[in-house]
Amino acid sequence: VPAIPGVTNFTHPDPGTLNLVTVGNTSTVMTRQQLTDLNANADTRGIDFEWNYTGNHHFYGTQKHTNGVSGGSFQQDKFDEMQSWIGVANKNNSPNNRFIVLVDGSYWTDERIADLVNNITEPNVFVSRVSDLQTNIQNM
Repeated sequence: VPAIPGVTNFTHPDPGTLNLVTVGNTSTVMTRQQLTDLNANADTRGIDFEWNYTGNHHFYGTQKHTNGVSGGSFQQDKFDEMQSWIGVANKNNSPNNRFIVLVDGSYWTDERIADLVNNITEPNVFVSRVSDLQTNIQNM
């Protein structure tokens, strides 16, 4: 990601330190400290990466590298996790935020990716293979 032209301030936060959080009917991005200060049992999803693109958009991403085409319970858990992340991201209404589910590995067939995409209800949420990320970002 850092090598993509236009990407700046790329970070890979420590697990649990930056989260996508459901607050009422919307979602927002909060640090672990903000969650602690809120003292709430919020519906949270971890953020694996964040960066700016062309100065106008702030990207948040999660990634799952999953192998195995059989779709056993472990793989289904990863699919469900990504589906849930999309559900929370769909609730964010900040016009400059973009939310990406990055998928990689043999488990993520075109059909499974299409199944994830079918859960997207907002134009600022998308699914991408790692290999297609640069093109997808530039086409937004």
